[in-house]
Amino acid sequence: MKKMKNRALKLMVTIFLVLGLNQSTLKAQYSIAAFTPPIAFTHLDLWHFTIVGALDTNIAEYYVSVRIFDDENTLLVKSNSSYFQISSLPLFVTPASLGSLSPLSTVYTVDGFYANIVSTGGIFPAGTYTIDYTLYGRPTDGEFSELATYGLEAAVESLFPPILISVEDNDTICETNPVFTWTPAIEPSANAVLTYNFKMVEVQPLQSTYQAIISNPFHYSQQDIPITMLTYPVYAAVLILDHQYAWQVDAVINNQVAASSEIWSFVYGCPADTIIDSIPGLPYVKLRSENGGGVAKLANKFLYINYLERYSPQGNAQLNYKIYNTTTNELMSNHNTVLDVIEGENYYIISTCGDGLDLPNGSYMFQVTDVKGNRWYMRFTKEEIECN
Repeated sequence: MKKMKNRALKLMVTIFLVLGLNQSTLKAQYSIAAFTPPIAFTHLDLWHFTIVGALDTNIAEYYVSVRIFDDENTLLVKSNSSYFQISSLPLFVTPASLGSLSPLSTVYTVDGFYANIVSTGGIFPAGTYTIDYTLYGRPTDGEFSELATYGLEAAVESLFPPILISVEDNDTICETNPVFTWTPAIEPSANAVLTYNFKMVEVQPLQSTYQAIISNPFHYSQQDIPITMLTYPVYAAVLILDHQYAWQVDAVINNQVAASSEIWSFVYGCPADTIIDSIPGLPYVKLRSENGGGVAKLANKFLYINYLERYSPQGNAQLNYKIYNTTTNELMSNHNTVLDVIEGENYYIISTCGDGLDLPNGSYMFQVTDVKGNRWYMRFTKEEIECN
């Protein structure tokens, strides 16, 4: 009887050791490593990790848990993936490709914390967080057990996104080189380097501005802007008449996008009945590359012309301009007045009375041909102005 007891005890110890060895070996087969999230991160940004190791075919299902603690070690968020299978390793998981790990099951354990996240557009409030990752596995005939763990610290900087000011949303503009402005993002610390990225895309028919900004190629973009303003450059892609454009500004801290503005859009090309008084801050009207834009209404007998020569005229170059009557298409003038032109901005005051140019009241097209043969236009009306 005593021999049987000893044999049974030895068998139990052997089974216990084997099971313990299997659990230890099982855990050693896998490892999980997460990527550090951006400076301003959402809950979904944390689901970015890699699982590596030797695949155990006895494991039927897996799941990953993410636990988020504040700097006082208070548990803020408990989140688990759905149960999933692994057919091969390594397994790469990103916020954009959760696949069979979704939907996530998430519980916020501190009152008011979820409301704070909602108020910041999903971004975690400023602070330092500890994020713990655990991979669990379940054998075909067993319970879930811990296979691998990983922890990291992440900090969220205190930053408000830039707010767009102009060009206004849903506006129709006449300027070929509009000025875009936005409010500053609040710098998080004295050591942070804050700049802005500007991006603009053309919106295709039936597209939302959001779809356009995330999927279409840039019509123009510029990085590392140190101020909250951008003048659309003369060398940038030309804006096309009646086309819609969407634009957005990113706040960048130490080369990482920390926050993004809303997305606004505008249409280039004024309606035919739009009256243009002058370009901002100057009594001059800027010539445009389309002849179907807005109309400048003369306040006196003078045309105030702002013309940008984009190339290098040779020698003592002169402005080559013509004026047509838009009703009769009659040529009213063919550069009767000698005007010098230089590369860059040119400003002219041209009398519509005398010097071979005595225009009656009516509607006209002012046309300039640059040194490369490109044409630039301004439509204008002359009403109730007599030449004496």
